[in-house]
Amino acid sequence: AIVAFTTARYGSPLVATLGGLSILVAGLGALALAVVLRRSVFIDALTLVPADWSRTLVALQDRIGPAVFLVVPGLGAALLAVPWLVGLVLRFRDRATVSEAGLEQAEETAARAQRESEQAHEIARLRDEQARLARDVHDVVGHSLAVILAQAESAQYLPDDDPDRLKATMATIATSARSSLQDVRHVLTVAAGEQPGDVAPR
Repeated sequence: AIVAFTTARYGSPLVATLGGLSILVAGLGALALAVVLRRSVFIDALTLVPADWSRTLVALQDRIGPAVFLVVPGLGAALLAVPWLVGLVLRFRDRATVSEAGLEQAEETAARAQRESEQAHEIARLRDEQARLARDVHDVVGHSLAVILAQAESAQYLPDDDPDRLKATMATIATSARSSLQDVRHVLTVAAGEQPGDVAPR
């Protein structure tokens, strides 16, 4: 019984299969041996008892003998088959547990890969927005500074006796700077996800 349980529980698939077949073969062999030897063994036993007991045993043997010789090998095979089946059930249960653990690990790995993929997409999106924001700010500031620089340089060549033209040039510079500041604020506001009117101009 211990060997049958061990082969089914811990043996390789081939060993477990051979263990079950050996139990079946042993049961059939015991049954065949019992049928063949039943008569001779019983007759030998009659020589050990008195004559009146022998007649009684012969009658009893004719009535229940075949059943006894069929039940005993069957019980012997069952004593081996039950531990073998228990070992087989435990073997399949362990295999199912391992399979379930592997499935859970695979699902966890897939979920982690999904999260990493989403994080990578989010990082790429943020980098694209950062690059676009940098380009927009560069374009706005670059254009405004070019206008301001041109106006400032032209102011150096204005005659000293024409303050009106100098004031007009300075006003143009101030207007360009104010417009540039508003454009930069607008770009930053849109990048932050706010409405352009949410930020009051200064």
